Amino acid sequence: MVKAGLAYGHHLYVLSNGPLVKIGRSCDVDRRLGEHRRSNPWGDIKLVAVFEEAGCLEPLVLRALSQHERRGEWVNCTVGEALSAVGAVFV
Repeated sequence: MVKAGLAYGHHLYVLSNGPLVKIGRSCDVDRRLGEHRRSNPWGDIKLVAVFEEAGCLEPLVLRALSQHERRGEWVNCTVGEALSAVGAVFV
């Protein structure tokens, strides 16, 4: 749920879980990470990076990773590939 007065997805984040990466956006990345960890039965989710005030870039990053297999909200790619996609949309 979005709190009144806050922009949805203010920050862009990258999470990893083994061979899967999640590109997402949130106003409170720590809270969102906790939600993912509580709902994930497959192991530890790690916070790879947070890009402040870049949440609006999420669709562009996911488009840059579109050649990779998707598993729901997760992308089957390396952390390096995900970070390269983020870098490419910043250019």
